[in-house]
Amino acid sequence: DFKNSIGELATAAKEALTPEFMKSNDPKVQSALDSYNSNFAGMYDSGGYIPRGKFGIAGENGPEIVEGPANITSRKHTAMLAAAALSLGSAFSLQAQ
Repeated sequence: DFKNSIGELATAAKEALTPEFMKSNDPKVQSALDSYNSNFAGMYDSGGYIPRGKFGIAGENGPEIVEGPANITSRKHTAMLAAAALSLGSAFSLQAQ
């Protein structure tokens, strides 16, 4: 089945790309990974909210860590706001002349 093949491929890729120290059964390593996973709120390219005590990844020019609480405005919405501000700024400068 195609879906199972993709799942197996993803598992194999994860196994191949995970550093050895992260594969350890050492309780300290597992505790650190569990803490990381429980506090990671996700990726925020499309915007969203990061709750208090969590962190997420955002950034238009590469990943940036953002700690919550925080509202993340998407790239598209930011571009729309910038275009609207530019249009309004142009209209006001024309009226002033």
